[in-house]
Amino acid sequence: MQEKLMKRTDAAPAGRKAESRNTYYRIGLAAAALGALILMSCSQDPIFAAIEKEVKLKEPSLRGDITSLVAVDGSLYAANGFLYKRTGGAGDWESVSTGGGDRCAMVATDGTNLYILCTDYDGENGVVRRLNGETWETVTDISSAVFLSSGSGGVFAFTGSDDSYTAHRITVPTAVTVLTSGFSTPVGSAALAGSNYFATTVGVYTAAGALVAGSPTGIRGITTNGTDIYVMTKGDLYRYNGTTWTNTGHSVTEPSGIAWLGGSSGKSLILISGASGFGEVVVDSATGALQSFQNPGDNDSSSIPPAHKTQYENSLDKWAVYRIFAVTSDTVTNLLHTPYALYASVADPNYNGLWSFYPSADSPNWNRE
Repeated sequence: MQEKLMKRTDAAPAGRKAESRNTYYRIGLAAAALGALILMSCSQDPIFAAIEKEVKLKEPSLRGDITSLVAVDGSLYAANGFLYKRTGGAGDWESVSTGGGDRCAMVATDGTNLYILCTDYDGENGVVRRLNGETWETVTDISSAVFLSSGSGGVFAFTGSDDSYTAHRITVPTAVTVLTSGFSTPVGSAALAGSNYFATTVGVYTAAGALVAGSPTGIRGITTNGTDIYVMTKGDLYRYNGTTWTNTGHSVTEPSGIAWLGGSSGKSLILISGASGFGEVVVDSATGALQSFQNPGDNDSSSIPPAHKTQYENSLDKWAVYRIFAVTSDTVTNLLHTPYALYASVADPNYNGLWSFYPSADSPNWNRE
């Protein structure tokens, strides 16, 4: 069945549970990590009041836990149980239909096409759909998916549960290749042209599903600079250059999100979010080698200018950050906030939702979207 892409106007059907179980909550580690982050978050009304004295907080436009955010065809798409779009990387976030009366648990891209993982309001029935022009096409050869992640030339989807997941690679036209079964909890993928990787809590695998020799265990996230892959564990960041593994320590408590900030941004950083804001690992821009860990605003190499370090410490750093995202002007056409924009999914019972930082703005401060 095909449906047209449109702004969402439907509300949750009456009688549904007040709080639905998104598909990613069924992933054990993700649920445990998110719960730990929320419990460790130090958000209180006095803190909120102190932040308001420095920077007036915006009314939130995207609440909830943002599981994923991708750039496709010059625009941004984010999932928080529903699907949202920001055309050209600027302006308002608009809610869009997912092709049915269900929810959007995750969003991913193969570099060209947009894919979404849809569930019903109870977090079941994991359907994968691909946007073809303005029409949603259901990927019919996979059902009951529980995790979706980006790749180059295809996306990775997982079925199963309880550390017995099956990996699938979906390519265009919507062909589904079953890789292998028995995987532990999936945590993400890294999109490299011709050499994609995906990670679970116990290892890094090639696009064909083969374990990469020497990969670390206890993995919580994966990203890439386009050449090398980087994975984080509880206390270390690892780099794999296609041949060897190297690592350096980081100081992020309960790390849960990871992103690469490079390209046209003029930066060369791995961002790691966790129980209190995020931290940075400097990467050699020429070789991709890992250098030192630092806090945002420590120096001019940071994603946060030193002049705005205090504002960061009195805002985003006060909360647990479930996911961190970096968008550059070479991934989003006509991005008004050049040369890059940062987005963070704050995990807090009262002030959760999407936060942003635009370094080229007149007043570059962390604030709610």
